[in-house]
Amino acid sequence: MEEDNIKGLGTIEIYNINKLGKIGITPEVFFNEGIKSLREKGSLISLRDLAFSRIFSEGDAKDYLHLNGTYVRESVIFHKSYSPIFFSESILLDSPYFLDKVVEAHSKKNEFLIEENFYKKMRERAIAEQNKPIEEKRTFIFKEKLEYEKKDENYLIPTDKLEEKEIARWFYKDVSKEYGKLLQESGVEKMPIWFPKKEEIAKIEQPFLRQIWVCCLREHKDKRGYAIKGDSGVSANNTGLHETSRLVILLKKE
Repeated sequence: MEEDNIKGLGTIEIYNINKLGKIGITPEVFFNEGIKSLREKGSLISLRDLAFSRIFSEGDAKDYLHLNGTYVRESVIFHKSYSPIFFSESILLDSPYFLDKVVEAHSKKNEFLIEENFYKKMRERAIAEQNKPIEEKRTFIFKEKLEYEKKDENYLIPTDKLEEKEIARWFYKDVSKEYGKLLQESGVEKMPIWFPKKEEIAKIEQPFLRQIWVCCLREHKDKRGYAIKGDSGVSANNTGLHETSRLVILLKKE
């Protein structure tokens, strides 16, 4: 492990992941401050690269990545009249203004709203990509039926068939099958994707964006002694960007 001190942020832990590069793990930070402070160093890790890192990491890096979740580059935009759209590059990440606004919105228990005209352009882009190979799409329109749970709605993917689902191939690309095997070895039979309930979405007049959070892989107890279920779930139902968390960053190659 290496370390690097980032002004205004603190010390990040640096690990080398074979055939990927170096990743940095931040201290507890606010989402907007962490992304802005690390802009020159690297970028928030993607779903594919996080899966790759969990598969091939060793030692302390493996323990951290398996026992902790992180926000990733991807986001999802909801609209009361249309299917959710996943984006490989969140619009938040390149805009300090948006970063501050989403944290402000979540701190007030509000959604980060998107202008209708802007949403229309993004949806048109997603529709135009529909005939591309799944691994080449920068967007994914999710049309599957959801299963109702107490707090949200889930889409459950059997991990032994992970690479057979288009959404999983869009998430994890070339490592979908290997990641499914890792999940099975970790005792995860079904990997959930969490969504807000459709009744909640219907109440919100404007389109709104949520940043994707990926949960830990192994069941364990956190520092407060609470049991944390390890299922590597992909959460599109997170409104906690105003709270601190540790982020995983893919560092730029030197």
